[in-house]
Amino acid sequence: MKATSVALMAVTSICGVTACGNSNGASQATGKSTTVDITFWHPWTSASSNAINAVIAEFNATHKDVHVDAIGNQTTQKQTIALAGGTPPDVMLTDSTNVIPWAAQGAIAPLNSYMKTNNFSVNQFIPSTMNPMDYNNQVYALPYSVGIESALLYNKKDFKEAGISQPPKTLGELYADAQKLTKKGSKGNITQVGFIPDFPWFDPVFGHLCSVGNFMTHRQIK
Repeated sequence: MKATSVALMAVTSICGVTACGNSNGASQATGKSTTVDITFWHPWTSASSNAINAVIAEFNATHKDVHVDAIGNQTTQKQTIALAGGTPPDVMLTDSTNVIPWAAQGAIAPLNSYMKTNNFSVNQFIPSTMNPMDYNNQVYALPYSVGIESALLYNKKDFKEAGISQPPKTLGELYADAQKLTKKGSKGNITQVGFIPDFPWFDPVFGHLCSVGNFMTHRQIK
């Protein structure tokens, strides 16, 4: 991969990144005013991009010196090809798992100097969301969102009935509490499940191994 980098925005699920050495963000001067055009790639298709388009429209309306041109349906594969070919956008949303590998290859630009110039602090983010954004003590992306699989959900009533005073803090406690919360009927059939390891729409790695996610009691629906 060529050393043409990009400024990334990443999210624990998706994040934002900036590419290095690209020429897409050229300034266009008209008289005394200067407008910087920025090309921004995101993964959503037209059917699901209303929210991000509204944010971009608001930004363009309130920042007369910067104009963002958004292009959707840009998958990780398309982003990787653009980086390798030396034609990346100025900024893009991508999966957080892409940040460190791309940073190691010099494909994306660190954001530290920009943050220092603008007095921008990463302390406003949940600390764990910044871990995938950092490489060699340099910040290469900023979190955009965090998936619900990182949340801890539990049923207080069922916890109290099972004699559990607080939610689990370790996987060992999670396993023990799940056993206490699981109930069976007279025929041995499960009527209440203390913990379901994964749902099809949740990330089984980041949601259930690295963090205690999706912990709730599930009652049998009759």
